[in-house]
Amino acid sequence: MIGLHAPELRSCSRFHRLAADETWHFHAGDPIRLVLLEPGGTHGQLLLGPDPLAGHLPQFTVPAGTWQASSTVEGGRWSLYGCTCVPAFTPAGYEGGTMERLLPEWPEREADIRRFAVEASETRMPDSIS
Repeated sequence: MIGLHAPELRSCSRFHRLAADETWHFHAGDPIRLVLLEPGGTHGQLLLGPDPLAGHLPQFTVPAGTWQASSTVEGGRWSLYGCTCVPAFTPAGYEGGTMERLLPEWPEREADIRRFAVEASETRMPDSIS
């Protein structure tokens, strides 16, 4: 999958977890902030981007079962990225993260959870998307 984050389009990747590992590949534009909520209550974030001297990573693999969300960094205009899943992505392997599901385990990430949580009706991927 190739994606484009652009804040003026309100584009972001909302909290979700997959049944497969997902590798993010940064291609161009401004850095992407990737927020990770890991099993067991740990959490973190990283920057995917063009400048390794500034701590940016060109790619990162999110382990299966880790909640993830992303957007172009504050003040950025756009970001172009790709994602690869192994084994292949299927709609059945997707789960969207609601605020009610995520906030009790990761209260330290309340601002991110409020920003990137999905609605209860968005926890499953439509079968027509693959």
